[in-house]
Amino acid sequence: MTAWTGTVVLLPQSSRCEEEESKAPERMIKYSIVDLGLLPHRWADDKAGLNETGAVAAWKTHANNWIQADLIKGGSQIELGSLAGFEDTFAADINNHGMIVGVAQSRNDIRYTRAFLWRDGKMEDLPTLGGKYAAACAINQEGDIAGKAQMPDNSTMHAALWSHGQVKDLGTLPKGHSSEAHAINEDDEIVGEAEASFNGHAHAFFWSDGRMQDLGLLPGGTLSSAQAINNKHQIVGYSDTPDNGVRPVLWLHGHMTDLGTLGDGDDPSYALDINDAGQIVGGSYLEEGQERAFLWEKNQLFNLNDLIPANSGWLLLAAYRINNQSEIIGRGFYNGTAHLFLLRPLKR
Repeated sequence: MTAWTGTVVLLPQSSRCEEEESKAPERMIKYSIVDLGLLPHRWADDKAGLNETGAVAAWKTHANNWIQADLIKGGSQIELGSLAGFEDTFAADINNHGMIVGVAQSRNDIRYTRAFLWRDGKMEDLPTLGGKYAAACAINQEGDIAGKAQMPDNSTMHAALWSHGQVKDLGTLPKGHSSEAHAINEDDEIVGEAEASFNGHAHAFFWSDGRMQDLGLLPGGTLSSAQAINNKHQIVGYSDTPDNGVRPVLWLHGHMTDLGTLGDGDDPSYALDINDAGQIVGGSYLEEGQERAFLWEKNQLFNLNDLIPANSGWLLLAAYRINNQSEIIGRGFYNGTAHLFLLRPLKR
């Protein structure tokens, strides 16, 4: 991947300028929507997993109010179980072989987590970097896993790569002391966020072949985070702005592109995933408290609520993942209750 040089490309706000609108053809692709059930909320940046066959790895509330990771496939659901002492489990990603990774969390203290790998019907506890806790966020088709693990001091977390039964410390940026990985592609290129200075703000990073690289910020910004990387070395995430806004961004070949927002310039937006066709999904606020799921493609930002059947009963809040079939999963309200959705593109 080309070294980062700090160039920023600013697209027209929401692709809404008159010239842009006059040239942009109406997008004809619409989506059908599938209800995948109730989705208990955990953290704002948690996202379920989606593979190329449309199988989904998520979590559900089960008996005794325990939360268990689930595999949702072909209309059926399979509970993945738990780890001893870490009863609640949250699936984060799934590959095409049905291997699932995620986090097992202590019900007594939500700060205490273990990283797990589920395969062949069994949940495995992944090793740490010498500390007590870890979290797995992403898995590629080879079964290599990215996430974070605690160091021997039992306080610091570093980005980690699990491969062939071993865990590797990905390190930190030169002046920071913590990091976490969010995504991995088929070339074992990894992205995430890391402290840029001791106890300072996080910067998005790209890691490959033993080197962690700072992806930088939007002009005047103080923090950024990389959330996903595809197999064409395109990276998406978000960066803040001097006016305390947050914008979705795309990094490619040393260029950082501001993708815009569905609202005005002060409303926060963030990108969460990108497929190999360069389609990007995430969430954007129209105004305070009104979050909407978006799809970005060909320099245009679309409110996904405009691309599903009218009067469906759904309000789509955030899109988590998009696969190479353009299927999308995310979080929304269905008749007023938080549910997980799956969007399938309809033929033109």
